[in-house]
Amino acid sequence: MPLRILSLVLLALVMSGCVKRLMPPDDFQITEVVVNVPSGLQGGSPNFPEAMRVNIQNEAYRFSETGARKRLEVTVSGIRLYDPVRTILVSGTTYVVGMVKVYDLETGNMDTSFKAQGVLANQGGLVAAILMPMLADPYDEEQKLAKLFAIDAMNKLYGSSYAQSVAFREPTQQAVPNYPISYELIRQEQECASRQARNERPNNARDDAVNDEPEPLPAYCAQFGYLIED
Repeated sequence: MPLRILSLVLLALVMSGCVKRLMPPDDFQITEVVVNVPSGLQGGSPNFPEAMRVNIQNEAYRFSETGARKRLEVTVSGIRLYDPVRTILVSGTTYVVGMVKVYDLETGNMDTSFKAQGVLANQGGLVAAILMPMLADPYDEEQKLAKLFAIDAMNKLYGSSYAQSVAFREPTQQAVPNYPISYELIRQEQECASRQARNERPNNARDDAVNDEPEPLPAYCAQFGYLIED
């Protein structure tokens, strides 16, 4: 297991403390994951729900691949995450919270429900990310947050003792993401918004110590509605 992922697993175990086991850990497996984000809830890129689905499914594979087949549904109730598409930025801690429900695929009955969350403390926050886009990579931030939510959900579902017993388990299968748009396109739009914001700053906000003159926008910014000067 990669060191970065292992550190997230161990951190979540420490933070979760004594978690009540909601179901017998050896008797079931999560084979389907559905993530619902209400239309009025903003935060993250259009890829974020799929990032959550894939991370939850892969974490579930690591916990168990045997037993009764279950479907796990997440309804997100809160997101605090920069939105590179709308250039919405927040500072400090980012998070995602939601209600988790687990259904038996054979009977259709709901087995259990609980709240889960992923919390990511960004050192220094994301305040200057629109002016310095290298501070916040959309793919990296969303994957970390989705992974933390997945770890919290599995720890609560299976129990912390069982979670520790499978901390080094390697699953035999992996979920494959199907993102609605490419992260490269998101990065391009983020860069266009960042450069446009820098260009529109008043002269008294510029740094005379460096070359801080307005920069022409790349040609690819035209697809996002920006005016490209010849």
